[in-house]
Amino acid sequence: MPKWIFVLLVIPILLGMPSISFASPPEPPADISLGDYQRVNTYLKKLITYWLEDEDVAGLSVAVVSGSQVVFEEGFGLSDLDTERPATPDTIYRIGAISGVFTASLILRLSELGMLQLDDNINKYLPTLRFQYCDDQKYTITIQNLLTHHAGLPISRFEGSWTEQKSDMQTLLTQLNDSYASYPPNTIYAYSN
Repeated sequence: MPKWIFVLLVIPILLGMPSISFASPPEPPADISLGDYQRVNTYLKKLITYWLEDEDVAGLSVAVVSGSQVVFEEGFGLSDLDTERPATPDTIYRIGAISGVFTASLILRLSELGMLQLDDNINKYLPTLRFQYCDDQKYTITIQNLLTHHAGLPISRFEGSWTEQKSDMQTLLTQLNDSYASYPPNTIYAYSN
């Protein structure tokens, strides 16, 4: 065995560390009293560090909010692998499809408050939006259809989605208007942005 492999195996053992890690996630504290954020923060740091390693994640930023107070915020790992820039609480990430989760949560809250109904026709809010259908029928797309990916929206319409330039809603609606829907609403599940 080459000397350098032997050294890599023996030094961690002498230091009390395993040379190959088969670690399991850290155990959460057994009893955390309400408001004991120090123990929560300590546990979160251990857990997130474990996840980064176990799931091979480059980096992430985390904030824990209680009421209106930020009780924990920290960056872990790297925000940019090429420059090895560390992640911080202020790192800006591309949100991608996660924006749908936030949008759905806010829409459900508006529904709870009675400000909209999930079965509302989307033309109530976007009156100029219209699609064509291969069977020349008229269909109603509801908010729930959009939230559950059952709206039949055209799948090839990504204009404005992958650009650094801002585009307003009317421009997007104009691009979508009179395009053909992929299928009638409420018939097929298909992920849609």
